[in-house]
Amino acid sequence: MRDRRHTTEERERGSSLIEVLIALFILMILMIGILQMFSVAYMVNLGAAARTELTYKCEQVTENIRFISAIIKGGGAAPANSGFPNPIAAGTYNLPYLGTEPEYAYWGPAGANVVSGTGEPYRLSYTIVAEGATFWRITATAVPNKNSAQGRLYGGAGISGKRVDYVSRIPQ
Repeated sequence: MRDRRHTTEERERGSSLIEVLIALFILMILMIGILQMFSVAYMVNLGAAARTELTYKCEQVTENIRFISAIIKGGGAAPANSGFPNPIAAGTYNLPYLGTEPEYAYWGPAGANVVSGTGEPYRLSYTIVAEGATFWRITATAVPNKNSAQGRLYGGAGISGKRVDYVSRIPQ
């Protein structure tokens, strides 16, 4: 009976330092992989936030054009310094960026507030195309600006190469 106890005690003596270090090394390798997933998720999240803001700006442009179109159809004139053609005509039009353009009074913070300030990290434009004799197709475009005058740039994976096009139709 005495010999049997002795062999059981030898088997239950615990883990060696080398076994613990090997286990910690395996855990470290697993944690590095998990931390890399967090950084990728963060970059994807930044890109999604930028695209969301650009989409919202394009929607604002389109809704302002819809509003101006309704004013013109009702017999009124396009707001002063909006840069909107009166009567509506096909073409591509850039929204103000620097704040020195005459259209800034309408599109800037004191007007429609589509362009939130000068030198934003995006550039906005819209294109009007006739679709037959009944509709205008409005395509608002937002492009990230790599040289923002404010110094604020969008982050995220590949955001500098992205652009958002928001397409809508309004009756002629």
